[in-house]
Amino acid sequence: MNVPAWKWILVLVVFGVCFAAFWPPEQRLKPGLDLAGGTTLVYTVDIPGGRDPAQVIDETIDVLRDRIDPTGTRNLVWRRVAGNRVEIQMALASPETRERREAYYDLQAQVLERNIDRRRLDAVVRLAPEARDREMQAIAGDDQHYFEKLQLYAATQDFAAALREPYEAAVAAFEEQQARLDAMPEGSDGRATVEARVDDLFEAMQEATRAYLEARTQRDEARAAVLAANIEPYEIQRVLDQPTRPIDNDDPQGPTYRGVAEEEMIAAHDDRAEVLEKLFEAWTAYEAVKGPLDDPNDLIALLRGSGVLEFRIAPYVDEIPAETYLEQLRERGPRAGGDQPFRWFEVDEPEDFEPDPQTLVTEYAGNQYILLSNTRDKALTKDTEGWQLVSTSPTQDNVGQPAVAFTLNDFGGQLMSQITGPNQGKPMAIILDNRVISAPTLRSKIGARGMISGGTGGFNQQELTYLIRTLKAGSLEGQLSEYPVSIKTTGSAAGADNIAKGTSAARLSLIVVSVFVLLYYLVPGIATTLALAFNIVIILGVMAMLGATFTLPGIAGIVLTIGMAVDANVLIFERIREELQDKKRELMIAVRNGYDKAFSSILDANLTTLLTCVILGATATSDIKGFAYTLGIGIVATLFTSLFATRVLIELYLSRVRSLPMLTLVFPFIRTLLHPRLDWIGLRWMVLPLSITLVSWGVWMVNERGEDLLDIEFRSGTQVSFTLSDEGMMENAEARTRVEALGEVSRAMKAEGFDPASLSPVQSELLPVVAGIEQDSADRVARQMADYEQSIEEGLTAEAPGKPADLSLLIGAAVVPEGDIEGTRASGFSVSSLITDADAVSAAVKAAFADVLDTTRPIRFADSGIRSVGQAPVFAIAESDGEVATLGDNIGRPEVTTDVTEFLGGVAIVLDDLQPPATLDDLEQRIERMRRQPAYEPLGFRESMVIPLDLSEQTTEDGTPLYDAVVVVTRDETTNYAEDPSGIVETDGLADTEWSLVVDALSRDTSLNSVSNFSSQVASYLRNNAIAAVLLSMVGIVAYIWIRFAGFDKGLAATAVLALATFAGGLGQLVIAQWLGIAVRGEGFWILLAIAVTPPALVLGIVTWYFPALRYGPAAIVALVHDVTITLGVVATAGWLYQRPELDWLALTDFKLNPAMIAAMLTIVGYSLNDTIVVFDRIRENRGRLPYVTKAIINESINQTISRTILTSFTTFLAVWVLYYFGGDAVHGFGFAMIIGVLVGTYSSIAIAAQLLLIGRRPVGDEAPPEDKLPPIVSER
Repeated sequence: MNVPAWKWILVLVVFGVCFAAFWPPEQRLKPGLDLAGGTTLVYTVDIPGGRDPAQVIDETIDVLRDRIDPTGTRNLVWRRVAGNRVEIQMALASPETRERREAYYDLQAQVLERNIDRRRLDAVVRLAPEARDREMQAIAGDDQHYFEKLQLYAATQDFAAALREPYEAAVAAFEEQQARLDAMPEGSDGRATVEARVDDLFEAMQEATRAYLEARTQRDEARAAVLAANIEPYEIQRVLDQPTRPIDNDDPQGPTYRGVAEEEMIAAHDDRAEVLEKLFEAWTAYEAVKGPLDDPNDLIALLRGSGVLEFRIAPYVDEIPAETYLEQLRERGPRAGGDQPFRWFEVDEPEDFEPDPQTLVTEYAGNQYILLSNTRDKALTKDTEGWQLVSTSPTQDNVGQPAVAFTLNDFGGQLMSQITGPNQGKPMAIILDNRVISAPTLRSKIGARGMISGGTGGFNQQELTYLIRTLKAGSLEGQLSEYPVSIKTTGSAAGADNIAKGTSAARLSLIVVSVFVLLYYLVPGIATTLALAFNIVIILGVMAMLGATFTLPGIAGIVLTIGMAVDANVLIFERIREELQDKKRELMIAVRNGYDKAFSSILDANLTTLLTCVILGATATSDIKGFAYTLGIGIVATLFTSLFATRVLIELYLSRVRSLPMLTLVFPFIRTLLHPRLDWIGLRWMVLPLSITLVSWGVWMVNERGEDLLDIEFRSGTQVSFTLSDEGMMENAEARTRVEALGEVSRAMKAEGFDPASLSPVQSELLPVVAGIEQDSADRVARQMADYEQSIEEGLTAEAPGKPADLSLLIGAAVVPEGDIEGTRASGFSVSSLITDADAVSAAVKAAFADVLDTTRPIRFADSGIRSVGQAPVFAIAESDGEVATLGDNIGRPEVTTDVTEFLGGVAIVLDDLQPPATLDDLEQRIERMRRQPAYEPLGFRESMVIPLDLSEQTTEDGTPLYDAVVVVTRDETTNYAEDPSGIVETDGLADTEWSLVVDALSRDTSLNSVSNFSSQVASYLRNNAIAAVLLSMVGIVAYIWIRFAGFDKGLAATAVLALATFAGGLGQLVIAQWLGIAVRGEGFWILLAIAVTPPALVLGIVTWYFPALRYGPAAIVALVHDVTITLGVVATAGWLYQRPELDWLALTDFKLNPAMIAAMLTIVGYSLNDTIVVFDRIRENRGRLPYVTKAIINESINQTISRTILTSFTTFLAVWVLYYFGGDAVHGFGFAMIIGVLVGTYSSIAIAAQLLLIGRRPVGDEAPPEDKLPPIVSER
């Protein structure tokens, strides 16, 4: 047989393209959050009345994306989900990003090591001469020039100190004689002598003062020379903030702004040239990959702190000391001067910005800046509460040029009138997130309604769109809820574990299935094995080319594809075996007939499974979509590899070898075993009662378990998972006892007449923990309720917050072992509770397992819940006495005498009552790590120090002191609160941002693997989506089978009737629910479900009875309902059996219905239908031209396909068995449901579906043919 070259070339090209698309996989495949680690946040959006929610949410997403991630470097995924919700997916930073960041900060630490602060320098020069020289030599190292500077400072310090005593003595002598003179009456004896003495002493004092002051000046200059050699962190940041574009736009290869700044710093500090060069190189490397956030709190902070809109008047040059502000910009940068009447702001789009020539505009570091007003009478800023931009729209100015109209609320209109009235004719800058987007001239006084014109030429369409969009960005019509309604987090360790277990399961399933296929089919088995590998390459390649996210359920989809892909090859090879063994065909004809006859069954089976994938992709959550994508792509790949690629391989083999050995051809007795002559119809009186019993048991079990069978995604609540430290193990009973102990304390607290003395010692220790967690939760909910009520008052659509945490609900919470499980012990656990406050559940679990969680846990402190810096314990640092700033004088604790002069003008943040007490090193590291996070990195590096206040009675194991109270002092070169203490309450100022940073740093927690939280609204949405997905799958499958087996016209007409009935059921459910006030939960759920399914069920029953040609559809549906119900019943039963030690070998757990389990159910639907269609297709083939089917036809069809059914079920079972035992906790429940589904689906396709075709059968014609004979004409396609 000659195989056309184009066939094998096409196979090689497809393989090569797909392989090249995903290799290397670690770079080309995009891991999902469950593999890479990350967080999914769901926010609600307040929708103004009368607005289209979809449009408002899409605008909100566009605006937020522009604010938070304009360049896409943060790797955020934004989606509109049901109703008024926005889903934001945030991947964790990659290991490479973290490594490069740590490398940069390590080098920065090396640069700063050479710095010496004033306190240490002064302490060194006061040492004894020998000790001082040793210390100075250690500081200077090999830098002799720096050592000489230190020596000079020491000498001038000694000289000044030596002159201080004579100076003080001269002053004291003069003051003593002056006082004596002042006490003597005029004209008294001796007065003249005293006056002469005073004059002499005054001259001596002047001389001593002059000498001492000169010495001090020399000392200060010498000290300044030493300190000038320091490289301050803000200086490094200022260099790195320079743009990387060329200074000369006409010379692209010329020097850049940053390059020149780097060279200047290296030249000024030649002693640190080498490490500075490495530092700048490390920053460039880090900058190339930086962006992804490390913690969901970073994203929450970014979402809270962005999109700030302001209006400021631009002063004319002749109204201000221009040179003073220009010098300030050159020397201190644009962030300085926050407490002055005018401030510098960067222009957002310099190329499109046309400033008024009378305003002060200049360049700094390659960027354009404009000076704007900073006083309340000339600025409408974020600090002014009560005003809001209501709307913006395109319009025309008085000469017909394009302009932008905007509307403020009433209070905003009053403020705008006060600002614009006295400043007509001047530019008013519009600022978004501290960047000037426009500075139009005020033509008239503006009130609540105003217009922004584009000057004589107006705005072009691009400028108009840009301005409207950015204005909306500053005042979104759809405001995000302050807190997410759902948080689902997977830690990096859990993600790595998911990758390891998922890929291991995929590899093992491929090996196991391949070995079986090779042993059974021999040479065709080789083609099948290559096709399986080819399938995986196509899936990965297409996923890479589409940029689709690869999730753990996606890996499960690949594993399932491995099992199901064998099905198509088994169909083909079993057909070939029939042609060779039963019909004695010639080899080449047998191969051709085998492929031709299997085509329709393969197409039907795979298209119906593809239908469930499409429905899953449209209705499932984002991680389950990964399963739908991979399985869907796998189905298409299976069609290509099984129908084309394996045929090419087989034909290439047969072109050289004229035999096709299979195990059944070599050992014919196997064929006899796999082709029984059973009377399957005769067994119906045995199988039907069995099925009825199993289905009834399933329905009873599901109803008995009730809502307990639902996971938190469908009920609302929180699930946290964690791994014990040091590879420890814990008894399941102990883990459950620890969790329930908190619940018991909570219940006791709420009991009438509660007496703390009645608690056990363990419970007494837990009492303050439980009380604190519940109080914090109540405070959070109160704040959320205030925001909700405000939204309602403003006419916005908003969702009410959940209830405060009631930890008594932890009694009976599901505590499920995870990770490594050995009998009744496990290395990790997940805790699922109906409490919707994720923070409260996380805190409770961390408290319960505090001694076995070895990671960073949050530190609580007094006032940590305060959000306004004006109410927080934050103090400005000012001078206490002369040149010295004493900490105690600034924070109201005179007993604290620590010198904080080097932080003069900065802030002191008091942290009292640290829980638990902490070491200074731990606190400093937490603050430093937080300063590096993206939410705070733009603030630049600020020098800070943690100063102890109250020593704890406890210590660490190695004796390191712990502290109950500390003070964090910080300074910023752009801020001086010593001159203007009132500026401490300024939003986004030094005090405000440092307070937020310290709170976030101490509240940061990394002790849990994952946290999943679903509000009741989200749970309801997911639950309804799951029901819709199942019903849509059923309707779609019936429609396809009707059209495929009954003809297009009849099938389409019946489908239309069924669709109308389904719609009527759904509509009736909604109407009755509203009329009776039934909630979609508990008993109400079953009532509404019955209302929804009754109309389509009646249609199916009528069709089955009266239209024989349409019986295939309802028969398949009954079989599917049978399979799903039994599978659900077994899943529900596992929740009763999993704690029995004798069943540990089954690896059971308390399986719950969640999106992954629904995906399993839909896959079971597809798989079971796959089997059923193969039988139906053989029945149709054997029926020939008969208008109906007989018992004999059904029996023979089942017997002919039983070998295929057993083989494909076995290979699929192998794949899902591997997934169940080795795929990890995330797909454990999915694997269990699939195992049961494969077994039940195989049984139903043989014993249930085909037999239903006989229901209501009426022979056509005068006499029906005998039941025990096949019709004389059998298709021989």
